[in-house]
Amino acid sequence: MKPNTSIPEITVAGVLLLAAVALFLPGCSRQPAAGDASDGPPTATSTPEPGPVTVEILRDGQTRSVTLDPIPHGTTVEEVMRSIDQFPVEIRGSGTTAFVDSIDGMTTGADTGWTYQVDGEPAHEGVGVKRLAPPAKISWSFGGWDDVAEN
Repeated sequence: MKPNTSIPEITVAGVLLLAAVALFLPGCSRQPAAGDASDGPPTATSTPEPGPVTVEILRDGQTRSVTLDPIPHGTTVEEVMRSIDQFPVEIRGSGTTAFVDSIDGMTTGADTGWTYQVDGEPAHEGVGVKRLAPPAKISWSFGGWDDVAEN
């Protein structure tokens, strides 16, 4: 007797039935649709690690710096500046109204004052609003307000 070597005929209905069964089998690798509940335990969202923040003071051709570590992700420039004890920093107001009046004895006036950059980018937010992502560098420079308007 000769073994049966013929291939069984597959119908369209059979293919559709196999595809439908595969979708509902446990462990089937199906991408969840938006809003689907996860079958596994929830994954923890990672919180960025605290890191160093360096504050540079550029004045009279000299640079003075201090590095504070660890600084949590999301700390404001105001919070960092208030925590410095290596040189005096005077800040008026808080949060959205915070304004740097004086750093290391140099006081803001009608024609001159302190401006800052974070990681080399000019800041377009107040110190009480600008949040940091350590490692970061805050660079302060003292100059005329006309110089600031040009940047």
